[in-house]
Amino acid sequence: CSTAALSFSTGGFQRFYNEFDKYREKFVIRPQAITNHPELIRRLGVISMNTPVEIDMYGHANSTHALGSKLLNGIGGSGDFFRNGFLSIVHTPSTRPSKSDPTGISCVVPFASHVDHTEHDILIYVTE
Repeated sequence: CSTAALSFSTGGFQRFYNEFDKYREKFVIRPQAITNHPELIRRLGVISMNTPVEIDMYGHANSTHALGSKLLNGIGGSGDFFRNGFLSIVHTPSTRPSKSDPTGISCVVPFASHVDHTEHDILIYVTE
């Protein structure tokens, strides 16, 4: 697996660290300029999958901003993968529970509060 970074939960990191010798042969960490390079993504025929914060009825996806201005994810390569991959898929539950409301807030909205990916970048939308 080639990646620009690895991110784990506390338990996941502990498992990775405990079995580091097993995993060290499985991962190659490369600069982001290589892992997110559009030509490599196209040539490899990557199937790109991402879980956005919300999707709207126009086919736009918000992958980075919650509640309008709170940045959830850093600047990454999801756009590179969506635009250049063989298939681009967003998958999200229709609602997500919040701390104050177990029913949750809708992830499918009439108009996304922030647009990271347009309908031209995404081929498949998945929810329940």
